[in-house]
Amino acid sequence: MLTVDTGPIRDYVERWQAVAEREKEERRLLSPHQRWQQLRALIALAEELGLNWREQNEQEVAEVRRRWVHLKETFEREPDRTAWRPLESPEGRSAADPKDE
Repeated sequence: MLTVDTGPIRDYVERWQAVAEREKEERRLLSPHQRWQQLRALIALAEELGLNWREQNEQEVAEVRRRWVHLKETFEREPDRTAWRPLESPEGRSAADPKDE
């Protein structure tokens, strides 16, 4: 029987959890001015990428909401997360289907 030493994996996860905690604390300490600067930088990036962040496509918003509802219902029903299946799109294809690209 093959045995796996989970110690390095556990250490790796714990290190990244420590990083996440540190980042959370740094975000908590940001001043309103620093937060405003970060928001403006994100908006500038969106504009440089040609993203129209000021308008919403209601069909896209509805699709995103439908996917979140599906995920929420799936994980509430199957907390072990082993029963996940791709969401079918209205056209009958899997939402993860690369043919949509």
